Amino acid sequence: MLPFTIEQLKELQHQDEEINNIIGNIQNYKEYFIEDYMLMKEACPPVPVIPKGRIRS
Repeated sequence: MLPFTIEQLKELQHQDEEINNIIGNIQNYKEYFIEDYMLMKEACPPVPVIPKGRIRS
């Protein structure tokens, strides 16, 4: 996994079609929420959603 900043992660999330679909329909996805303009997954502690692509490779 490549190192990245929170700002890079936010930008990559907003470029990801699947994540944008979740954000646009957030009321249908109880396991997700938005915090500081970033899609997060309910966990303990909450974790940011990592888009598919370079970061996850």
